[in-house]
Amino acid sequence: VKLLRVLQERVIMKVGGTREKKVDVRVITATNQNLEKMVKENTFREDLYYRINIVPIHIPPLRERKEDIHVLAYHFLAKYNQKYAKSMELTNEQMEHMLRYPWPGNVRELENKIERYVVTGQPFLYHSAESSLFSLDALEERDIPRLTDFLEEIERKILLAALRKYKTTREMAKSLGLNQSTIVRKMQKYNITD
Repeated sequence: VKLLRVLQERVIMKVGGTREKKVDVRVITATNQNLEKMVKENTFREDLYYRINIVPIHIPPLRERKEDIHVLAYHFLAKYNQKYAKSMELTNEQMEHMLRYPWPGNVRELENKIERYVVTGQPFLYHSAESSLFSLDALEERDIPRLTDFLEEIERKILLAALRKYKTTREMAKSLGLNQSTIVRKMQKYNITD
């Protein structure tokens, strides 16, 4: 209610204050949720939605704008090379892996992967579980994925499938034979939001 008043009347009252004060502000909001759907489901205030939804700008997820990956990757590489006094470079092969990866954690995940690469020197390589799960025997030695990357990708896909089917972490845990806290921890690891 207080936020609505600020947006509508352009006045605030300081904590412990007795008088309202006029403010001249612009408010920028961002979300990865579908607010229109949430309004229909009564999980987001309709009056707040209409007050903040003046100039909507839809920024698609990174997986839908692969052309930005190159620019962002080099931006983060320069940032973390400077921060850690390194001079790491990205190979064409690494960039191809980045372009194939679906980026469920969006730009933050890309930044984290680049920082990890600069710090550890371990390049980001992506092998899709669907394309390689049943064809490992046929892979040439140079194409064999790192076991940890492969297993993490399978684990992430299983969690996403379970989330689509069960909707709650409690149901997911029961189905997958894990503790609910383990499910929550793993979802945080892979930037999966319910």
